[in-house]
Amino acid sequence: MDSSDKIYYFDTGIRNAILRDFRGLNQRPDKGELLESFVLHQMQENLKISQDIYYWRTREKDEVDFVLVQDRIPIAIEVKSKMDLMEIPAGIKQFLKKYPECKQAVVLNEHLYGKLIFQNRNILFAPHYYASLIPSLFERDS
Repeated sequence: MDSSDKIYYFDTGIRNAILRDFRGLNQRPDKGELLESFVLHQMQENLKISQDIYYWRTREKDEVDFVLVQDRIPIAIEVKSKMDLMEIPAGIKQFLKKYPECKQAVVLNEHLYGKLIFQNRNILFAPHYYASLIPSLFERDS
């Protein structure tokens, strides 16, 4: 896994000022990027010193928005701005196939909450505001 090549703004207000776009979130074409920044900051606030955050993408363009790693054990995290059904994103499936040590994944979305099983691993679906709790998932797994 490599570190992220993506750039995130610490203050999305500055990002909005640079873009001169202050519309509401649901009217923004960059809603996904804004939600990813929100999720990253929420996780960083609760990150433990033994945890790192990465971004994962293959040559085939499969990707996972965030990979939280503690003691070489990853949790795959995908952020969706719109999702009507609990479906496991292709990037999560590819990540789980490549990294058998990954025991769970999280799909953050607008309003769906639940759990699916894929290859004997838990895939949690939860609203975006759940992001601050993701670093504590390792505690439950121990």
